This record gives sequence, structure tokens and C-alpha cells, in this order.
Amino acid sequence: MKRTIYCTTAFILVLALAACSAPGTGDAPAIATANQLAAQDTAVQTADGLLAQIEQYKGEGNYEAVYQAALELIGLEPADAEAYIEAASALSEMSKANYAEIDRLLALGAENVQDVRQLSQWAEQNQPDISIQVPFSPDYSSPDEINIEGTTTGNMTNAAKYRNDWWQGGLLTWQGDLVYLAQPNEDFAIYKVRADGSGYQRLGDARGSSLNAVGDWLYYLDIQDNRPYKMRTDGSLSTKLVDEECSFLSVSGDFLYYCGDCLYRMRTDGSEKTALTEGLTIFPCVSGDYVYYAVKSETGGLWRVSVNGSEPQQVATGFIQTYCVVDDWIYYVDQSNWNNVWRVHTDGTDAGVILPFDFRITTINIADGILYLSFNVTNEEQDGFITGAEIVSLDIETLVKLQYVEADTEPLCTGPDGMLYFFRYSEGMAWYSMDQNGEVTKIG
Repeated sequence: MKRTIYCTTAFILVLALAACSAPGTGDAPAIATANQLAAQDTAVQTADGLLAQIEQYKGEGNYEAVYQAALELIGLEPADAEAYIEAASALSEMSKANYAEIDRLLALGAENVQDVRQLSQWAEQNQPDISIQVPFSPDYSSPDEINIEGTTTGNMTNAAKYRNDWWQGGLLTWQGDLVYLAQPNEDFAIYKVRADGSGYQRLGDARGSSLNAVGDWLYYLDIQDNRPYKMRTDGSLSTKLVDEECSFLSVSGDFLYYCGDCLYRMRTDGSEKTALTEGLTIFPCVSGDYVYYAVKSETGGLWRVSVNGSEPQQVATGFIQTYCVVDDWIYYVDQSNWNNVWRVHTDGTDAGVILPFDFRITTINIADGILYLSFNVTNEEQDGFITGAEIVSLDIETLVKLQYVEADTEPLCTGPDGMLYFFRYSEGMAWYSMDQNGEVTKIG
């Protein structure tokens, strides 16, 4: 596929850019050679004579000669503003010629170079006034792979305290067979990788959590200023959506939902901001027609409100942090009763324990009919941040054990084809994946 590069012309007062006439630049202004300059009359000129020469050289398109004459005029008339303008204008014209040649070379490179981003990187490092626009290529292979919801409830609510005592969730999401993840051990640098482990790469300079992939865009909360951003899934065009501090971001279609002083809904272009609840909420995530969220207290419970705004409804009691909405059920752990996995209908009916467990459960997640548990606490801090030591997977219907792996981890995130993703804290929070056959692979 043909790739195109665009460059912008800028005004730069740098003599190095005025080296020579650029081949292939059409009507670019002519620049005198060294011999031509040497042949010019070097006798002392009067101001009027220099002004006449400047006009002559401008008519010939010889802007290096214009520049030299303007410098002589500055020497004769240092208070003459017009002399400085003539010199600067000449440099500007010479820069245009050089930028035209840069444009030609980069366009040629885009046709022949395998990785056009190397050209972009050069432009960014060496010529800050040149911008290269690389044609965007979507990560998904067909429209059927495009997410409507940017992440799952289980991935969003598998949260822990990693930085400045703030809860961070949504460290991993996926679309098609592309996985997007944040690396807490690199101050939440954002990467993407294919489900088979190939193509691991950093996405620009972005650092964040609450990752949501929808179509061509990856939405996230910037780790530095706690504002919502979006960028292309290739790491380009990072844009702040609203200058408002918030926590936990969930995206569905053209709307995003986030926690500020209450739960808000807003279009992804930053318009139509609407409050959906009153008071502070945590761990909000969209699933279907509802936004689910928790209220942080011993009796606060789990609630839901329609995406269009309705009277909030409590669907479960207790101190609930991690929950998974699957079909018509919500699976969760009440942090005041760590040894049980609970299930309740999304309308709040038929709550009950489905799995009494022999160990303290640290977190859960569900994908493709498999329930994942982290348990057997190795580390405990205040405010509910705990780390498990072991992971087990169970068939969600029969509760038959499927796989087991040792890993000191807090988050359990799911990805394409029922893949499980988790940390090993003992390895600097390195990410690992496990497929449904129990094969464990280190990422990166």
C-alpha cells in the first residue's frame, strides 16, 4: 500500500539549512554557489546601493545573495529595521527550498522504507518544525472485531494500589487479537502485543490506566495528571478529552463514563457531560445498558444506573471491589467475607454463594466459561490491597479445577480466546499470559 508523508514549512533562522539548491524542487528559489558569491562585487557599498542590489537579487530569486547584501546593510545601518527583515526573509526563502527537498526525500523514503516510523522519529528529533503524518492502519482485521465496550468489568475492577497510594484498574484490555497493557514497573507505560506474544511495542509516550479499546482509539487515564485521554491504537494523536481530574474510565460506543465528584457520562469528543449519580463512586464499568459501580464502605454495596440516566439501583450489599458481569449474572467477592465467591442476578435478585473456598480469595475474573481465582495471601496492606500467591481456574458451571499456577499477583485480567494475564511481583511486576491449556508465557 502506498504511504504518504506531509511536511510543513516553518520559519527557521539557521544558516545550515541554506546549504545548496535542492534538486527536484520545481520553482524553488535559486541559491548562489560559492564561486558566484566570490565573483560578486565586494567593494564597500552605500546603503542605497545595497538596497538596489537586494531588489535585483530578489528579482533573480538569488536569496543567498539577498541575505549577504542584507548583512552588509545591517553593518552600515544597524538601526534600520528593514535590513533585518530583508535578511530574515531571505533565510525564510532559503529554508523553503531546503524543506521542499526534505519533503521530497521523506516522500521518497516513505515509498521504500519498511518502517516509516523511523522517518517520523528523525523528524521529531532533528527538525521539530517538520511534521510527518503516517497513514493510520487499524489493528483489527475486520469490522466484526471492533469493540462496542472498551473493556470488561472484570479487567476494569482488578485494581490495586501501585502509585502514590491511588487505586489503578483497567491495566489491560484487548480488541481482536491485539492486547493493550500498562506496565506499572515502567510508570505505567502503555504497550500493545498480539495474543501469540508477537509484535510487542510501546505506544508513544503515553502512561496510564483504565485502558479502553474501541475501534481506532485507545482511551486511558493519564498517570501524571489523572485526566482522560485518547490516542490512536498505533500511539499517535494523543489528545486530552477534558481538563478534569477523575478516576476510573469506562467507554462504550461514543460515550465515556468516569468518576469525578460523582459518576459522569460524556461523549468521547468531550461534549454533553451529564451527572448520573450523586456522591463519590468507585470501580465503574459499562456492561450492556447499565453502568455498574461500587460505593466504598462496609455496607455501600454494588449499584447500577442506566447509561442514559435513571434512578440508581443497589444490586448487592457488602464491600465489593472486584466484580464480573457475565450474561445475566454478577460474580463478586465481599471483602468482609473473603472465602466465598458470590453470584447475583444483574437486577439484584437470587444472591447466593456459589463457591465456598478454603483460602482467602484476593481477586477473581471470568472469561469463556472459566472462573479464575487468586488466593493464599502473601502480602497485605491497609485499605484492602492484598497480593495472592496462587492462581486456579475452574469451570464456571461445574467448579471443576482446570489449571493451577503459582504467581504472586494482584490483578487477573482476561484477553483474546480466554487468555489469562497476570503479574509476578517478585519479578518487578512482569506480565505473564496463560492459555486455556495452562501454558504460561512471559510477555515482552
